[in-house]
Amino acid sequence: MKPGRTWFILALPVLALITKSSDIRADDTGWRQPGVRVWYVGVSAGYSGQSDAEEADLIDSYEGTGLRIVKHSAVAFWDAPLPVSVLSAPNPTKEGPFWISPARLRALHPPDAFSWQGLNLVVKARITYAHADDLPFYAYLPVQALYQAKSPRELITLTGENDGVVGDYFFDVETGLGLSSTLATPGFYIMMMLSEINYDFATHQAFAEDNGPHSAYRASQMAGRMDWPINQFYLFEERIISRYHQSVRTDLTLSLQNIATGQSFQGDHTSWFDGDTRQFWITPIGATIAAAAATTTTTLTTNGTHAFYWVPPGDLTRDAIRVWDLDLTRRDPVDSDTVFASDGLPGDWGFTRLQLDPDGFVREMTVQSPSMSFNVDSSTALPSSKTNYVTGRAYYLATMGHAIPGPSSQRDLGLMSMTAPKTIKLKGTPVTKTVKVTLQNHGNQPETIADAAALAQLVTLTVNSLGTCTNPPATIISPTVFPITLAPKKKRTVKFAVSYACANDPAPTTKTESHWDYSYLAELHGTADADPHDDVCPHDAPPGGVDPVNSKIKDNGCGGKKPDKTLGADVLTDVVVK
Repeated sequence: MKPGRTWFILALPVLALITKSSDIRADDTGWRQPGVRVWYVGVSAGYSGQSDAEEADLIDSYEGTGLRIVKHSAVAFWDAPLPVSVLSAPNPTKEGPFWISPARLRALHPPDAFSWQGLNLVVKARITYAHADDLPFYAYLPVQALYQAKSPRELITLTGENDGVVGDYFFDVETGLGLSSTLATPGFYIMMMLSEINYDFATHQAFAEDNGPHSAYRASQMAGRMDWPINQFYLFEERIISRYHQSVRTDLTLSLQNIATGQSFQGDHTSWFDGDTRQFWITPIGATIAAAAATTTTTLTTNGTHAFYWVPPGDLTRDAIRVWDLDLTRRDPVDSDTVFASDGLPGDWGFTRLQLDPDGFVREMTVQSPSMSFNVDSSTALPSSKTNYVTGRAYYLATMGHAIPGPSSQRDLGLMSMTAPKTIKLKGTPVTKTVKVTLQNHGNQPETIADAAALAQLVTLTVNSLGTCTNPPATIISPTVFPITLAPKKKRTVKFAVSYACANDPAPTTKTESHWDYSYLAELHGTADADPHDDVCPHDAPPGGVDPVNSKIKDNGCGGKKPDKTLGADVLTDVVVK
């Protein structure tokens, strides 16, 4: 194999092709900027066996007129990383280690000869595919997003032999991105497919990665009770196949056993957490695997609003989530961890308590099954009878670091503070008070709010009743003069009027007794946003207390004060009846 180029690598069934087209479309190469990382997942197979393979290529910086690419790759779900390499793209508008310019691709027709990254190739086909499901490889979440942004799409297949290796390379004409490749040599076969990119094809904006799950992570949770005759354990494994924004595609292996009674549950499933609709879909791995891999919802069954292994950090402030079709409500935190739990039991089996770390990964869980007389709480299990790990996470944090796009086109608004009345006294008539929410421009370009309707769509406030009282509406009363232009780093406070007419608990809150009646959730919507973490309030401070998009802005969190003096706790109001 030629040195200095990057190999995408997965061996899967070929799906149906459809008609050719010479349709001309606008280029989308906005992803080609420092701070964008493109991930590929796949497998390699040979006489010695089969292994997963993974790769992540970061466009790191400009080198004169060229681009510097940092390549990370591994096997064993990032548990066995290969040496980091640095690649270069001297003329990035022409080609790079995982792209070819749309202009060059459009000029190609079978059987033109073509040279790319030192490889001598031939144009095998130009084919337009109407749907992502028609592609001759699995269309993971980024490719699904390409088709949601615009379809049909034209792909070009390049093929050739170099150093005894025969390869087929599939490129999307409009973006120039390499979507998949298949390489074969006698006794060896490798395939790679695009699995993740921190670029939004709909808005044409890059966004910062976070510390959540990424392509080819593998997580595992195991805990058991060995107090005979109660001998039970669970073992779960999640293999992250693809990610795009907050959406995650995962293969699951699930196992519960009650050894004393001989009852058990075991199964392999494909799952998809839809980060836009907040739905968790699941299907057993089997005959429908191809459609499930393409996230065709007709083949999947909804299983709640969130996965059990990870919840987006912005959702940790929610009052409730639905996991495995069981409603879990937010409880008192454990140190810096968020806890969701249920007082009821699942219908078959499920999770009655989840303890999640600040990045949203599960740390402890309780699994119960009434039909199997199964009840295992990992937080009380002996250290020798439990495990909980995520391969790749330590390597990502210590070596890769999360990709943050450069300043050339960054747009980002964040919520910085929220204040509400701490105590309200009711004397028989409703009382109207003001809740203030402050937002700040963390991007490097001005943001304009055209009118009151645009402001109402941009920022919302939900007042959550903590009892039987209904949620009172919140109405924006300020600002009233438009348009509003926020220069970079500038702030604007939005004032909401809230009318309180009901007390869930008429007694006052004291230093020793809690009688809070309402909590608050502010949210930003609809912006081309590079950092979703601060689009909600309350939210915790990011690592180091510095905004990940604009390092000149301090982010101490948003909301009430926590025991460690940082922000991110609930903002609460106590209604007292006089």
